[in-house]
Amino acid sequence: MYKKLVDENFDPATDPLDVMKLYEEITNLFQNAEGVYPSMPAEFYQQNPDQSPRYSWSAVYRHESLSPQLVVRVFVCRKTGNTQYYGLRYNTVTGGYESLRDLEFPMPIPVNVTFSPTAANQFTISTTGNSFFSAAEYQGFFKEGTRFVDDTSGTIYQVIEKKDSVYRIQGTNGTGSRWVWVVPPGAGSGRNPCVYIYESVIQ
Repeated sequence: MYKKLVDENFDPATDPLDVMKLYEEITNLFQNAEGVYPSMPAEFYQQNPDQSPRYSWSAVYRHESLSPQLVVRVFVCRKTGNTQYYGLRYNTVTGGYESLRDLEFPMPIPVNVTFSPTAANQFTISTTGNSFFSAAEYQGFFKEGTRFVDDTSGTIYQVIEKKDSVYRIQGTNGTGSRWVWVVPPGAGSGRNPCVYIYESVIQ
């Protein structure tokens, strides 16, 4: 098991790149299959070619304001076929972040969205802040049935309809521009890889 902690000063509204810092360790671990479930040794799969790791998990941890508690959200995912997945990685040579389109397992990534100020259950993909993938790719990250997490409130939402560039969700959202965590489908795939999102509080 691994965890990446975000300190109390984390504020995606003032420093969007802080959101990406979760990936310096997470993507490296996923590329080494640390998030695979069940956690069987590589030798097991070599000796049992009819078996394959299809489930994976990743976690995002967050300090509660003015509290020592940590809230952890675990994204449980299922891969399909040989699809490659999206992600972000920190490049220690350039000192910046770069997009990945070839991860073996799905994982959550941050996306900036704008909740409608007039409709209680709608959002659009923000035109600013989302610079790692194309606008079409970001829009494809939210299929009908997709679950995602509001980074500010921790609320878990589900997309129930997409019409043009507007997404209708289950639940009453916040307002304005927000960072949310979503597990994109694989490149060229229309399936939702995220089976469920679990939330727990660690004292």
